[in-house]
Amino acid sequence: MRRRSAIVLAAAAVFATVLPAVRAQQQDGPPPPPNLYTLHVYTNLMQFPTVVLGPDLKPIPPVPREKFDITLDGGPVFHPTKMRIEGDDPISLAVLLDAGGEQSGVLRAFAQSFPQLLPGSLHPDDRISIYAVDCTVMRSLKDVPAVDPALIAQGIANALAAPRLHGKKTRPSCGYDLRLWDAMTLIAQDLGHSPSRRVLLVVSQGRENGSKTRFGAAAEYLSSMGVGVFGLRDDQEYARETTFAQYGSPVRRGSNVTLIGSYDEDLFAAMCAENGGMVLDASNPGVATDLQHLIDLLRGRYIIEYPRPEDKKAAIHTVDIAIDGVKAFIRLTGGSAPIPDPAIANDPNTLPSTPSPAKVGNRRRIGPRS
Repeated sequence: MRRRSAIVLAAAAVFATVLPAVRAQQQDGPPPPPNLYTLHVYTNLMQFPTVVLGPDLKPIPPVPREKFDITLDGGPVFHPTKMRIEGDDPISLAVLLDAGGEQSGVLRAFAQSFPQLLPGSLHPDDRISIYAVDCTVMRSLKDVPAVDPALIAQGIANALAAPRLHGKKTRPSCGYDLRLWDAMTLIAQDLGHSPSRRVLLVVSQGRENGSKTRFGAAAEYLSSMGVGVFGLRDDQEYARETTFAQYGSPVRRGSNVTLIGSYDEDLFAAMCAENGGMVLDASNPGVATDLQHLIDLLRGRYIIEYPRPEDKKAAIHTVDIAIDGVKAFIRLTGGSAPIPDPAIANDPNTLPSTPSPAKVGNRRRIGPRS
């Protein structure tokens, strides 16, 4: 199975620039040695955390680097120059709790299970941020170490009880008009350019209505910020709602479901898929197991690496990944890099980098969906 994702190449090649250094003599130190040089290193390595599972969504034996086939915009196939398992890389995990009232039972189970996950699964270098959304987005914790279950539990409670979360009311009020894409892009911006692996877990049925940010623009922004997106919802309840809509029952405003004899695409699942993740089913076997499964998925991702393509124009490119001879479920988290500075590239003191195997094709990119 082939997985497609988007990367924003505003990109950069690895250059090592050797320039004579001028350094002021310290008052109490020896003078600098003659012919001192400063080495400037400009990185160009692009890294993409990638979930790889079997067709049954279970782990498969390790896949050699040479079996990963990558194309950019339909260009020639190339392989990662390096690859490893993510392992204990620090994670910046932002949690968005949908307080619009659709799955209060899942929220209660999450509030109980998530803090208990910390001691055995997350590390002191991992960071947690907690948000809730209904009529507005509220943040209770930002980038705190994942070491204190009591602090995280209090952060969840504070987010769900935050003033103005429900507008002027004290109960869920805006579930029919939940601006989920706006909330997700806001959190991606808040995560910034953290050096950790950025992940957004959205505890929600995925209903969306009225966001100023359209689906395609939100997906591209999350991709450009390198944010992997995972969902957590009760799929049995979601299936019941879409079945009712399909056979003519009243449809909630704010739902992705339309009354056309069938139901529309699951945009929430599509948003996760386009940003390296998937929707986890909180109904079976349960929230606690799914949360542990999420951490296992993150720790088990492949970090695919290669030098950026020799493309000097800022653009958004489509990445396709397949595994030769292996049927696999693949989810790639996108990313971005700055375009190279021509002054640096043309400097005679710049040492050229190894040519990139990545070549951009001519396939026209499909525009963002509404």
